[in-house]
Amino acid sequence: MRTITLIYDGTFNTYRWLKAMMWARNEFHDLGYKIKYASIFDYVPYPKSTKVPYEGIKLKWDTIGRFDIVFLAFHHSQSLIGQNSEKRIALVKSLKQKCKLLCWLDTADSTGTCLFDVLPYVDLYFKKQLLKDTNLYTNEFYCARLYSDYYHQKLGLTDESLASIHYHTALKEYLHKLRVSWNVAFYDRMGGKTWIYKHPFKFADPNVIETDSERTIDVHYGGSNPKVYGDVVGYQRKKMLELIMNLRDITHPDVYKKISREEYLEELKHSKSIVSPFGWGECCLRDFEAFYNRAILLKPSMEHCVTYPDLYKPFETYIPINWDFSDFENIIKEVQIGKYDYVAINGQQNYQKYRIGINARKLFAEHVVDQLQIS
Repeated sequence: MRTITLIYDGTFNTYRWLKAMMWARNEFHDLGYKIKYASIFDYVPYPKSTKVPYEGIKLKWDTIGRFDIVFLAFHHSQSLIGQNSEKRIALVKSLKQKCKLLCWLDTADSTGTCLFDVLPYVDLYFKKQLLKDTNLYTNEFYCARLYSDYYHQKLGLTDESLASIHYHTALKEYLHKLRVSWNVAFYDRMGGKTWIYKHPFKFADPNVIETDSERTIDVHYGGSNPKVYGDVVGYQRKKMLELIMNLRDITHPDVYKKISREEYLEELKHSKSIVSPFGWGECCLRDFEAFYNRAILLKPSMEHCVTYPDLYKPFETYIPINWDFSDFENIIKEVQIGKYDYVAINGQQNYQKYRIGINARKLFAEHVVDQLQIS
């Protein structure tokens, strides 16, 4: 029996994502792996701080003996270790001497914003979404994302603040260490804080709409304010607002109107399609809202990346949109006449298979164990 020890930054967001390992702990055991946190206190994240003191993190592995496999999860912007390269490398180098296999779990939302300064010292580096062409990681991207670089090059968009943040590129000799972890489909979003604290081994599952309600809304978009993301990373969201408001003879809610959560969820039940542009990363929570509401997911093409679970099969489980949105209006018209109704059913069934299906935990555990293999 091998043991995977989870060490994370103590933040609530990372905890809700890393929780998937505990959710499938029995299935990991069946495959010969025991899952545990470094400390019993890690079963509940730090409630009073979003940034756990560096000394507290260091103490965990200074006072514990040797490890087998270690998963490290520190957010690049919400943890001190994520923000400080010197401390990050020092801790990784120290821990590497105490374990057989050291894995860095990149918790960033996008295929970019990587902390590749740790690559020489870890055995494996996991991303939620990984570029299919890993050679691209040897290049720098504007605002550290492939899609933000695309809009910078094509439209001349700039964001001095985000562009000033430096991220290390990867050396080609380390690209073989890159692996795929799991996206935010496995993120305990539905349960409130108290529920999540009380259920460290469970997810609060969504209410899946399996029957066809009356679909009176052709296209739905309820994204957050694009100003939050800046002019470049937030371009898709800003453009989506403009495109939808300019649609004619297409039913959609007022994208600028503030509504309650209850009203929002009710609108989703009656939507034929849901649009989900990129934000800080490619995968967004609206993706999954589309799936469990049996709506057609309309999303900028995901063909540049690979992720788990594989929910993004073009024209099968979602409808890809060109990054320049040149095909958007035509796609909406095709949605309106029912051309892609089958995609809503396929997308939901595929989501259920990986997220709430009878074999979902087994598939998740098998995926992680497979990625652990070093070729």
